[in-house]
Amino acid sequence: MRVHDSATLSCLAAILVLVVACGEDIDGLSDDRRDVTGQQIAFVSDRDGYSRIYAMSDDGSDQRALSDPQYGSDTYPAWSPDGSSIAFVSYRDQHLLYAEIYVMDADGENERNITNAPDSNDTYPTWSPDGRSIAFVSDRGFGVRLPRIYIMDADGENVRHVPSGHDTVFPPEWPSWPTWSRDGASIFFRTSHSEILVMDIDGANRRRVASLERVNQSIFRWFAVSPDGQRFAIVEGEDERETITVMDVHGADRRVVASDPLGFGDAPAWSPDGGRIAYASLYVPSNGGRAHRADIRVVDLKDLSVTRLTDSRDYDGMPAWSP
Repeated sequence: MRVHDSATLSCLAAILVLVVACGEDIDGLSDDRRDVTGQQIAFVSDRDGYSRIYAMSDDGSDQRALSDPQYGSDTYPAWSPDGSSIAFVSYRDQHLLYAEIYVMDADGENERNITNAPDSNDTYPTWSPDGRSIAFVSDRGFGVRLPRIYIMDADGENVRHVPSGHDTVFPPEWPSWPTWSRDGASIFFRTSHSEILVMDIDGANRRRVASLERVNQSIFRWFAVSPDGQRFAIVEGEDERETITVMDVHGADRRVVASDPLGFGDAPAWSPDGGRIAYASLYVPSNGGRAHRADIRVVDLKDLSVTRLTDSRDYDGMPAWSP
């Protein structure tokens, strides 16, 4: 009996070693719900077979899963200004065909649906500087289902449409990536016409701040406003070689800060001090198909040095820096 017990313990020990080793191979992943210190980066990963929200320290350590849609997927995390909560977009529960906006505590607890609009797509949540409101894009509320910008209270109440004055423009001017100004009085957003606009939160004083025309099939998709409100980080490129480019808010002084000959950049996110940009580096398959693997990297704007934070062999993307 003792020999049998000894053999069993040896097998269990070997299994434990194997599990630990596998865990280390997947970025030191931890599911512990605990307090963390220092700046964090929330991101999206499908390393578990479905997309969910993760978080890690800004040096890439202490990677851990936060959300758990079980059936569905979670994307587009956004931190509240005080760092206590994370808003995100989810396809789950009875709403697998439509996007809903959820909010959870920074440790992944207390997930709740704050839009509860199962017949519309609610995306791109962004918190106001005082944390009392969330702007988002939705195709609700009109006869023709077109995306428009809305604002709601942080608990999902008091939803109101922000009239842009161009709701009937053709071709449609689809907005995305709404971003609050530092004083909370205005909202920047990107349009499907390759422009960055800004307007007051009541829709007044709407004006164009940058126009990025398609040149030689160059594309412009994602943009992020720097913490001081003076610069944009954008994704632009050609033939699936997209770069992270920084420019001032008028579209001038443009420079490429991150470029990878084997892939392309995506989803830039500024550090709170404006000195670094986190982004996703997507790998292009040799057969030219769609990229399924991505790592999160950080570029230091002083010397343009790049540090890779994840290496999960799956998709890690959409980084969002905590305040």
